[in-house]
Amino acid sequence: MISVVIPCYNSEKFVGRAIESVFHQSYGDWKLFLVDNNSSDNTLEVLLRYQQKRPDQIKVLTETKRGAPAARNKGLGECNTEWIQFLDADDQLMPDKLERQLKIVDNIDSGLVVGNFARIFTVLGREIMVKKPPLTGDVWKALLSARLGITSANLWRRKDIIKVNGWDEALSSSQEYDLMFRMLKSGTRVSFDVPDISAYIYYVRNSITRNKDPKKNEIILHDHLNLRFRIREYLKDVGCWNVDMDIIFNDVLYSLLMDKYLQIPEVVNKKYHELKLKIPIKKRVKQRTTMFIKRIISVLS
Repeated sequence: MISVVIPCYNSEKFVGRAIESVFHQSYGDWKLFLVDNNSSDNTLEVLLRYQQKRPDQIKVLTETKRGAPAARNKGLGECNTEWIQFLDADDQLMPDKLERQLKIVDNIDSGLVVGNFARIFTVLGREIMVKKPPLTGDVWKALLSARLGITSANLWRRKDIIKVNGWDEALSSSQEYDLMFRMLKSGTRVSFDVPDISAYIYYVRNSITRNKDPKKNEIILHDHLNLRFRIREYLKDVGCWNVDMDIIFNDVLYSLLMDKYLQIPEVVNKKYHELKLKIPIKKRVKQRTTMFIKRIISVLS
């Protein structure tokens, strides 16, 4: 059996899509934990209706501590299966996702399966898909460059998560990459599920990536940058840092800064000068172009 954990906050309009994607799995031996996290809309009522449909497979929980990590830890505490599928309420699993990734771990002893995913943007009423395959090979380069899957696309072994004390409830972003960082340090082995897409990640209006609060955006940026500095420090300590990683490190930091430039330009400019990043002009142009494309998509969607 696989446990599926969905943290839910004000998701009454789209959580059904995530739940139904579990129903439609080709692998049917699962139990679903729906965790309401202080929703102020009708999310809890929606979850309870689904529980009534399948009381033997669905359990509704509540978590009063705010944040998806706390809600995921709540579900984690209820699970007793070897494998856990964490699924965000605004995402969708592909029908063969669980079956395909379980076959991988049947053949390879690993504690984390990294899956491929696609982001779905709705622009002027039409859906646009942007694929982001994982970077196979060196898992540390993949982690550093945010190319090690995403929460919903990956499959997680429970004992490996418990070993590193679960999700960090203090973080507002980069939560799965912080968790994977701690898992890798503790010795977790990684398998890759490519090239098939495992999950659709929907770009919805209340997503953390669309937050307009300057203070929250500054905290998010801090979390992103701080994680990369911690990764660099660890890899230097164990003698695994090299020139290639230094190039990736600079590129990633610049990308993270540009991603928040339109929300907090003064903070980004200050950080950019403090970090003294060495970015070739072609990459600077590419990142700034990406920034403005994201801005256009945000306005039109």
